Amino acid sequence: MIPLPEDVALALMRGLGAYLRATPPQELPANVRRFKGFRGSALAKHRDVILALLDDETDRSLIAQWIKEGKPPVEKPDLELLTIAVERLEGWEQALLSRSTRVEAPATSAAEPERARATLEREKEKVRRVREDLKKARESSERAIAQERARAEAALARMAELESRMRALQDELESARVLARTEAERSQREMRRARSEIDKLKERNAGSTAQLKEARRALEEAKKELERAAAPRKKRKASPKQRAPEGPRPVLPVPKGRFEDAPETLDEWLSVPGVLLVIDGYNVTKAEGGYGDLELSKQRERLVDESSKLARRKGVSGYIVFDGAVVDPGTYRGPRGPLKVVFSSADEIADDHIVALIESLPAVPLVLVTNDRELQSRASQHRATIARSTQLLGLFRSG
Repeated sequence: MIPLPEDVALALMRGLGAYLRATPPQELPANVRRFKGFRGSALAKHRDVILALLDDETDRSLIAQWIKEGKPPVEKPDLELLTIAVERLEGWEQALLSRSTRVEAPATSAAEPERARATLEREKEKVRRVREDLKKARESSERAIAQERARAEAALARMAELESRMRALQDELESARVLARTEAERSQREMRRARSEIDKLKERNAGSTAQLKEARRALEEAKKELERAAAPRKKRKASPKQRAPEGPRPVLPVPKGRFEDAPETLDEWLSVPGVLLVIDGYNVTKAEGGYGDLELSKQRERLVDESSKLARRKGVSGYIVFDGAVVDPGTYRGPRGPLKVVFSSADEIADDHIVALIESLPAVPLVLVTNDRELQSRASQHRATIARSTQLLGLFRSG
């Protein structure tokens, strides 16, 4: 502390005494705690120790905080002097000296100016260090702020890029949805058109099949007429198989409590003594629930095996007739257990062969298995009892 006029020194002592009395002992420096309760002249005896608080930067900070926090019990002039000594703004020494009410400046020894200059230099050095620290802190803060600003700008740019990509993806997704709907509608139209064409082809095919059967029958009739015309006087002896049946063939009635197309009805018909069984081969294998997913040879084998088991179980005999237009070389043609496997000739449809076979068999109860309505009608004229292919397949599954 610089040499001070007596009245200024006393004013600072009064302010510092109030600080010592108001501050808890544990917050005071150890060398001044014992002066906490001192007043007036008792405190003045230790002026150098008390005023030395103003030379310590930490103590000054605590005293400045005490001044700012409340209303210290100090007279205003004394408080102003203490504030100048604590803050030590530029020109503070002159400000303290100017507050003295004495006319003469206090006497100083020859060494006191030198001490004052040394103290001033120390204080200037402290101020310089504080300013350097403040400058470094400011520069560090500015660098940190610049880095955060750069990161924020990069994040904003990235976010803008992602938003742009998201909008582009949304546009692509919407375009894909529109294209998918368009393709789905086009596919549905194509499917409807294809179904319509298939239905038309089925209708034409059904008509063509009926026409083909009719043409084949007409051709057979024409052949027979030509043969009879070519040899009108020739008499042929009919074989037993071709001999016309004697008397009307009995038609089997539907059992009571049964449906006509039930497998159980066919089961009871096959239980009639002496009944014959005729099966329209491919009509059964290709019916619903049949073997249409197999090759023709496998279809025949499956039907012959199942039919033979049924015939042996029921004790019936009969025929399985297949269309012979397309038959693999070496295909077996003959009896398979109680049933005989026969094929129509290459230029003859199986329907005509079945009707001719029924005509040639004895006038005993005969069950024809087929779903072909035209064949059913023709066979009914020869008093055949009609069963459906699905009935026979049902018996296979139940057996």
